[in-house]
Amino acid sequence: MDTLLARSLRARPKHAHITTIKDSRGHTKTAPAEIATVFTDFYKTLYNHFPQDNNNTPDLLEALHTHLNKLNLTKLHPTAKTTLGNEITADEIGRAITRLKGHKAPRPDGFEGGYYKTYRLELTPHMLKWYNHLMGVGGAT
Repeated sequence: MDTLLARSLRARPKHAHITTIKDSRGHTKTAPAEIATVFTDFYKTLYNHFPQDNNNTPDLLEALHTHLNKLNLTKLHPTAKTTLGNEITADEIGRAITRLKGHKAPRPDGFEGGYYKTYRLELTPHMLKWYNHLMGVGGAT
C-alpha cells in the first residue's frame, strides 16, 4: 500500500548528492566547487566535437556537402518552395485543428485537442495572427 504516510515514513538515503569525484587526471575532488568544475570540464569536452571549427575551415563544409549529396534526399518541388514562405491561412489552421486527437495535448499549454476543436472559431484568428507574426510574414505586431 503506497499512501502519503507510507511514503513519508519510508527510509530515504541521507546523501542524495555527489560527495567525491575523480577528474580527467585521476585526482579525487571533494569540494563542491571542484566537483562542479569537473562536471563542467567533462561536458565541455563531450559536446565540443569540433574545437577547431570556425569560418576558416572550408574542408569541413566540403565534407558536409559531400555527405549530404550522398544521402539521396528528396528535393522540394519548386511550387512547394514558394509556398513555404507564404502567410499561414485560417483554412490551414482549421484543417490542422480538425486533425487533432481529442484527448491529446498538442502543445505544452496542456489544452487537449478537444478544447481547440470546441473553440476553433474563437481561437483561429488569434492563432493566425500569432503564427504569422512568428513566421515574420503577417501584419501582426
